Amino acid sequence: MLRPNHANGRYLLARVFDQQGFRAAALLEFLRFLSIEPSTPRAKEAAGRVVELLHRGVTSGDGKNINVTVDPHPRTEEGDFGGWEMMISMTGGMRFTTEGRKKNEFEKTREEVSMALAMLLETRADAGASYSTTRNVPFFAMLQEKKLLETFIGAVLLPLELKGGDGWAKKNAAARHQYRAFVDAQAR
Repeated sequence: MLRPNHANGRYLLARVFDQQGFRAAALLEFLRFLSIEPSTPRAKEAAGRVVELLHRGVTSGDGKNINVTVDPHPRTEEGDFGGWEMMISMTGGMRFTTEGRKKNEFEKTREEVSMALAMLLETRADAGASYSTTRNVPFFAMLQEKKLLETFIGAVLLPLELKGGDGWAKKNAAARHQYRAFVDAQAR
């Protein structure tokens, strides 16, 4: 990508990845887009796509069972994220657990994204070299190193207006400002 902080390029690439069945690459690209353009109508749509990608193939049947359907042969031309995709689906199932049902929607979703990115950063070498692993994963690793990853995750979910998001935003106003300053400095 010639202009890594170009919101339109990120958004369109995320949509293409999603339409072509690259779940992991689409998820990472939507998240990168949200780091650039966090509070527009398009950001709300992108954050919704992030949640849908996390929950893809995860259902709760009778309230006691969680069904997780994973593609046993996901596309790998954009990196071998098959193991991570399985982990993503399993984190998406957490919302149906007894503990998950006790949390507000914002906290459930924030925790799912947090766990998914933590697992990615732990297993990134397994995915091989690809656009996503060389262009997007280092950004998330840098946020983790700067202790801004959790703030980033909360901030990108705010456009969804999930129950509990306003409270998180007020409680983390200073951290959000620090995160935004860091991201804006990266864009220069």
